Amino acid sequence: MLSATLTDAILTEKPVVRFTADKKLNTTLTIKDDGVFYTAIIKHANIIYRLISLDINDRIRLSGFMSIRPYENKNGYPAVAKRIYCDSIIYQGNTYNASDDESCFLKYKLLKHVINNHAVLSASDKYAKGLASLEACKQELKNLHDRTIGTEIPFEAVQFAFKTVPNSLQERQAKRKRYNSECLANLVASNDLEDVTDVAGIIQAELNEEMEAEFLDANGRTPTNDMNNLSI
Repeated sequence: MLSATLTDAILTEKPVVRFTADKKLNTTLTIKDDGVFYTAIIKHANIIYRLISLDINDRIRLSGFMSIRPYENKNGYPAVAKRIYCDSIIYQGNTYNASDDESCFLKYKLLKHVINNHAVLSASDKYAKGLASLEACKQELKNLHDRTIGTEIPFEAVQFAFKTVPNSLQERQAKRKRYNSECLANLVASNDLEDVTDVAGIIQAELNEEMEAEFLDANGRTPTNDMNNLSI
């Protein structure tokens, strides 16, 4: 892998923290530097904690090792996916390094956050892949609790605030499936060239899908929902 430094990386999505089946906290997000998109992968609690408070369009300096993987896009043309395994960020003059010891306090906070949001993460096509089970997340937190807090406060006293998947999200997911079926049915059965009303929406969704095809998450290509959210 190549050493890489992005001096003015712009966040193009809000970071989301997960705890994966390999017992690692991580966040994967897309960033843009000088017009080029990258996928950044972070697996260090101190850096993750700093990132999750940032918003879209915030700017950071990021260093790490970059892998480049060629692939063929949906149009049959060669393309390159670039992902950076981050080992350092600088934000507002403060530096956070993967070479530093992970803060047990921050790791505890992040694990609780994952547990509280586990139902929402599990309901997401993008974030559910590789996500550890709720029981595994709780066991990891208990192990950390035993090492850092011990019996002074029993683990059973830890308070959680579990978030549930809102009905509106479930409805949107069902709607996306209906729209996808509607579009497929139109392509297969319709012979009317002028029965598509949302032309701009279809074009934009395809453009978004093409752009997102360049991004890789820690387990492979980042899925897109745009083509499942079309209306004809």
